[in-house]
Amino acid sequence: MGKGVKLILEAKNEGFTMTTKRQILRVIDTHCKECYFPEDSDKYKQCENTQCRLNPILKRNGISKRKVPGLIKTIRQHCWDCCCGSSDSIRLCAGQESCALWPYRMGVGPEPR
Repeated sequence: MGKGVKLILEAKNEGFTMTTKRQILRVIDTHCKECYFPEDSDKYKQCENTQCRLNPILKRNGISKRKVPGLIKTIRQHCWDCCCGSSDSIRLCAGQESCALWPYRMGVGPEPR
């Protein structure tokens, strides 16, 4: 089971049925820890990769005005960059076990419609 899926299940156990802003921020933080400095969990907040679409969210710049759909769209854009701009690659992404963003890669929350 992937990290993102585990975070979603934890949230459902806490009583959440829809994706909340707090959940999305936890998922992004988890991804950034893995990407930047997995061995030093405190340094990831110092990431200076301005090319990364998640960096403003990690730094919490303008985060209070952003709604859940906007955050999920940003995750989709990050996945687009990671998969070299290919929707098919995003759909077929093999990162289920290793990427916390995987459940959000299609630009929607993982909850059933």
